[in-house]
Amino acid sequence: MSRLLSRVRRRLAGAVRSPPSRREFGNLAGTLAVFGLVAVPFGLVTGLFEFTRPSDAVGTLLAYAFVSFLFPATAEELVFRGLLLPRRDESVSPRSRALALAVALGLFVAWHPLNAWLFLPWTRPLFFRVDFLVVAGLLGIGATYLHQTSRSLWPAILFHWIAVVVWKLVLGGRVITFGPPV
Repeated sequence: MSRLLSRVRRRLAGAVRSPPSRREFGNLAGTLAVFGLVAVPFGLVTGLFEFTRPSDAVGTLLAYAFVSFLFPATAEELVFRGLLLPRRDESVSPRSRALALAVALGLFVAWHPLNAWLFLPWTRPLFFRVDFLVVAGLLGIGATYLHQTSRSLWPAILFHWIAVVVWKLVLGGRVITFGPPV
């Protein structure tokens, strides 16, 4: 058990202490572009996304941008990429790595309806939508790619955060609060 805790501690510490390189920022930009080229048309066709102007006050949007950096972006990436996935410098068999990638992605997608069911019931109409879960899966694939090709967790966190903020600002997303909308 202490060996497992030591591995987890090393994995998380290494992932957050390593700043991304210029190349990793380039990977982030490319991953955002590919994600946008796939997710946006899909979301527009299914009705998940619609081009809109945000209706919230500027202060609300800034607070949302700050909070969404912490949760979901940082918190979820720490768990689903930082904790569950081996870093690229860990000696892990290709089969074990592939299994970890699949399990982490499945748990990431499943987390959304589970979170709605257990903690945020007012998000159920969104988090139970199949098209939302497909986009969450695409986001998880992008974040996993960034984590596996980087020595840092920061590109995955930034990817997740930018996707959520863009969704809110221009694609019709609504602010997900920690209480029912008033």
